[in-house]
Amino acid sequence: MASIAVFDFDWSLIEEDSDYWTIYGLSPEVWEEVREKRREWQWTDLMDHALCRLQEEGFTRQDIENKLKTIPFSIEMRNVVLDLKRRNVPVILLSDANTFYIETILQAYGVRDCITEIITNPSYTDEQGKLRVRRHILTTDQQHECQNPCSLNICKGQELDQLMQRYQQQGNIVEKIAYTGDGKNDFCPATRLRQTDTFFIRKEKGLDRYLDLVPEQKSRLQSQLVYWLKPETVWESMPKYFSS
Repeated sequence: MASIAVFDFDWSLIEEDSDYWTIYGLSPEVWEEVREKRREWQWTDLMDHALCRLQEEGFTRQDIENKLKTIPFSIEMRNVVLDLKRRNVPVILLSDANTFYIETILQAYGVRDCITEIITNPSYTDEQGKLRVRRHILTTDQQHECQNPCSLNICKGQELDQLMQRYQQQGNIVEKIAYTGDGKNDFCPATRLRQTDTFFIRKEKGLDRYLDLVPEQKSRLQSQLVYWLKPETVWESMPKYFSS
């Protein structure tokens, strides 16, 4: 029997949106370009474009890294992942950010070794030496075609299904899942959760607003729901969930 903890990253594990923090923090002008193009571009493609624009403006990979190292990451959420590591509970990050941002932030706050697996958009260095990002599901890949409000480049419900299948193939029955998320694209994996699982849903964010607007969707959620506004609530609640 196994228990696992799954976290979204932006506004779930950390206290900011890593795209906004990085792009706007380095260049409000480039972020204004993002605002102008966001209705026309797929988001991951737009973030790749924004990173290229930053580097064309003279910002280096080190500048980007230094900015990421200052992003707010609460002591309570760091305590949560440290506690999960002590309990030998695998921690999976399931995020629409990217590997460079996530790895840099986790290393900066000393919790990289608490994370078992990171599922997100990959970063890479192109032939010109620029830091780039690309979609987790490429346009040339088979598309997920999910009817839930998922991003084109990643279906978190599909990823959670595949994660569970891997555990089963290894002979592990997953008894409990604690899922922590805030965005509308966390709805799809939430529909996969069972009555034995718990969904830690952040108040006043995209998913909370979505369920208020479309309340009938809430009936599709079978798990226990723990609403939280401040990270302190997760720190108070999650250790009890894995102790019971």
